[in-house]
Amino acid sequence: IDALKYLSHCVIQYGSDRMSNHAKAIWLSLKDIIFTFSSSQEPVTSSTLELLENQSKENEVMKEALMCWANCVLVCDGSNEVFLPLMMQDSDVVMIFSSITGDYCWAHMSTECKKRLNALGSLVYVAAKVSSTCCTKVIESFFPRLMDLLGISSRDVPLDSVPEVNNSLSIKLNSGALFLCIELLTACRNLAVDLVSRDVSSQCVPSQHGWFHLLQNFAEPLVLGLRFALSSAESTIIKNQAIEGTDGICV
Repeated sequence: IDALKYLSHCVIQYGSDRMSNHAKAIWLSLKDIIFTFSSSQEPVTSSTLELLENQSKENEVMKEALMCWANCVLVCDGSNEVFLPLMMQDSDVVMIFSSITGDYCWAHMSTECKKRLNALGSLVYVAAKVSSTCCTKVIESFFPRLMDLLGISSRDVPLDSVPEVNNSLSIKLNSGALFLCIELLTACRNLAVDLVSRDVSSQCVPSQHGWFHLLQNFAEPLVLGLRFALSSAESTIIKNQAIEGTDGICV
């Protein structure tokens, strides 16, 4: 924990120019810690993790590692691309996306897959929440792929070329993709609240930012899809995810 706190301090103190030389080593170390201490049980959203009162050593290490990751992304990826490309191109991240294309149901996933999915959810949530610039980069990289896995098309796609949303989602109700989608939506919601509350006088509104426009393109079919998941899913986990997703998209 002390080492993670010191690393966070160094990132803030020395800035992007000096820390970028060590970016790959830092990323690999943080990824290893976050993957090791992530839950292997039911999906744990990052917003829930932030509120946990359980101050076990594992939770404290996890929170400190995520805080360090947030500082790395905030300091180094605002105007440059340092840590986010390392995450997006990481072989483990690519493998997680490959694995969830086949495992539609959380209950059918292996313990290791659940652990890695929870870890990736934490990483993308934190990276998307730190700033509007970083959020746009994360959303552009991950969100369209998740929508594709869920069978949801952008509203820019002609309606006559898109299958009925209910029919599509009844086939592609993918709990892994849904979980990551919820993490991103929740991060966007929290970022929007932060942007408005940080400087009310500037009338800063989320609609001025790139990530908002991308979400807006999927908003209507996604809400319909989440409602369908809520009404039709037998799994309590999926129903809870659908509720969180509906809350998250109302930014």
